[in-house]
Parts: sequence; structure tokens; C-alpha cells
Amino acid sequence: MLVALAAKWMDNPDKPRWESDGSVRYLFGATLPTLVCAPMQICVIRMEPGETVNQIDAADKTRWKFKPTIVGSPQGEITEIVVKATDSGLEQSIRIATDRRGYTIKLRSTPSTWMPMLAFDYPEDVDREWAAYAETRSKKVVATTLPTGQTFGELDFGFRMSGDKPAWLPLRVYTDGVKTYIQFPDTMQHGESPALVAMDGGQEQLVNYRAAGDRYVIDKVIERAALISGVGRDQRRVTISRTRAR
Repeated sequence: MLVALAAKWMDNPDKPRWESDGSVRYLFGATLPTLVCAPMQICVIRMEPGETVNQIDAADKTRWKFKPTIVGSPQGEITEIVVKATDSGLEQSIRIATDRRGYTIKLRSTPSTWMPMLAFDYPEDVDREWAAYAETRSKKVVATTLPTGQTFGELDFGFRMSGDKPAWLPLRVYTDGVKTYIQFPDTMQHGESPALVAMDGGQEQLVNYRAAGDRYVIDKVIERAALISGVGRDQRRVTISRTRAR
């Protein structure tokens, strides 16, 4: 049964992929990788950047030749194992032990068919790539989503503010086409809250709104309004004007 399980792993149909640099890449651990060489041709097994080869075990080191080389800069060294077959029709498996993992690779030689390079993708790298993708998507959602769950693409931010710059100066004003939202900085929740008046035809009228966290929610789309706090010389006033309709 154990032999059958090993055979099943070796025969796993998980297919390698070709890269533009001519390498054939296997997902490490998914199946038994095969390197095909030919006499008078150089094949290469590429390790992971920064990985160090400790030992190569092979039954036939007479007709198969192995030579380690290092490529890349000192900050990004990559170990490559140069493999040469002295004849065709050869076949064996080798074991490469590194400071990170162990590789079992099948070697086969033919009269003329050969693979320039064998390399690997690693499950942990794939996991990191997916994690990075998920993090990027999450950051994008956070950056384009308000705490209310509304996304920027659904809203119209076509409002302009003018006048004074009090501590409670709104962060943004926007509408969903039905209601208007005025978002304030968090500090306003611990200080004075301004009154809201509509400015229609030169007349100012108090507007009904409800406070929801750091926002005023008005049950209509406002065209022109003012936020006012204080009286007399201490009065602070911010005028809100709609500049466009999306």
C-alpha cells in the first residue's frame, strides 16, 4: 500500500508550466519532477533565491555530472546545479538536500531532447501571493468604503464648502440621490455641534436632520445650506453649495 501511495504521488498529473526564461516550473511537493537532458547539452536545476545546497545524493555520478554555481548579486544569490548527461538512455533519481527542504528529482537522458532549466514554485510563496492579493483588495475596500457601508462609486460628492474653518469643519458632504450626508471629524462629538439651515431664495430656515455617529443625515438632497455655531463675534459659519448632479 505504501508503494502504491508513492506511485500515486509520482504519477500525479499536476502539470509543470513554462516560463519566458525557458525554465520548466513545478509546484514543489505536488508530484515527482522530471529533468530531461541530452549529451553535450547543459541542464540546470534552479533553487529558491537564498537557498543553500548542502548535499546531492545520486546512485550514478559517473555518467551524470553535477556542478553547483551561484548567479545573481550578493544580496540576491541563487544557487543553480548544472547537470550533464554523458550518454542517452540514462535514468535515475537524485536527492538534493538544502537548508530549507529536500528535493527528489527524476533524471532522464535522450539523444537530443532536453530541458534547459528546472525550477520550482513553492506553496508558501503562492499562499503569500494570495494573502497579499487579499490584503490589497481589503485595503481598497476600506479606502473606498465609508463606515456606513456605502462605497464612493455609489455616491455624489459634488458639494463645495466655503466660509470659516472651525474645529468641526466637515470632512465631506455627499448624497446618494435621496439623502444628504455631512460627515464631521471625530472631535466634534466632544464639542459644540453646529445648527443646519437651508438657504433658499435668500431665506434661511432650520433643516430637520438626525445625528448618526459622526454624520448629519438630511432626508433630502440639499442645494445650498449653512452650518452655524456660536453668536455674534464668536459665530462660525460654513456654507455648503451643491456644484453638480451626477
